[in-house]
Amino acid sequence: MKTYVLMATALLSALAIVLQLTHGIIGVQTGFGMTVDLVAVPVLLAFFMFGFNAAVEAAFIMALFITFASPETWIGASMKFAATLPMIIVPALYAISAKRGIDGAKVLAILLFSAVFSITVFALLGMAGSRVLTPSTDSMIAGVLPIIIVALLGIVLARLWSVYGKGTDQSVFSKPGPIAIVLVVALLVRGVAMVVSNLLFAGPLYFQISPSQVVDLVSSSPLPVVGNSWYLVIFVWNVLQGGLELLVAWLIAFRLGFAQKYGQWG
Repeated sequence: MKTYVLMATALLSALAIVLQLTHGIIGVQTGFGMTVDLVAVPVLLAFFMFGFNAAVEAAFIMALFITFASPETWIGASMKFAATLPMIIVPALYAISAKRGIDGAKVLAILLFSAVFSITVFALLGMAGSRVLTPSTDSMIAGVLPIIIVALLGIVLARLWSVYGKGTDQSVFSKPGPIAIVLVVALLVRGVAMVVSNLLFAGPLYFQISPSQVVDLVSSSPLPVVGNSWYLVIFVWNVLQGGLELLVAWLIAFRLGFAQKYGQWG
C-alpha cells in the first residue's frame, strides 16, 4: 500500500505540474499577478484519497516546480503553497475530530482555529501602522507573517496527523454538510492570509512597486458587486480559486468515486 500511495501521489503531483504549465492558457488572469486555475486540484484530490501527508507532499512538489520552472518564481511558489495549505489543514483537523468522536466540539474547534488566525493576522497588519502602505521592513515582515503562520500550522497538523490521523475515514467528507463547513472555514483562513501577503509581500516584490501602488493595481481591476475595494477584490478572487479547487477535487473523489475505487480508504 505504501508503494501504491507513493506512486499515486507522484502521479497527482505530475498532473499538478501539467496544469501549472498550461494555466496561462486555461486560467483566468486577475490583473494583480494571481491566476485562477486548477493547479491545486490534484493536491486536494490527494488529500481526499490518501490523507494529509500525501497532499502536503504533492503541494511541496508543485511549489518546487513553480520555483524553478515558472515565471512566478519562488514568490509565486510560496504564495501558492501558503494558499493551498489551509485547504488541507482545515479538513485534516475536521477528519481527526470526527475520528475521535468529537461532535459539536469539532465544529467549534475549526471555527476557533479560523477566528484566532484571522484576528492574529489583522492585528499584525494593524501593528504596521502608517507604514503599511510604504516600502518598509515592518510592512514586509507583516506580509510574510501569514505565510509563516500557515506553515507553522501545517507543521502542527503534521504532528497531529502522525498521532491521530491513522484510521481516519475520509468518507466523512462525502456528505455535503461536513464539506460545506470545511469549505467556509478554509476559505476564510486562506482569504485573510492572502489579502495581507499579496499587499505587503508578493505584490511589492514581484512587481517591484510599493504596497500603495499594489492597492492602485488591484483597484484598477474591479469586480461586480465588490467594486474596486482592493482587499475585497483579493479576498473574493481567493475564495473563487479555493472554492473551485476544493469542489472539483471533491466531485472527482466522491461523486466520480475515485476515493472509493482508488483511494487508501476504498
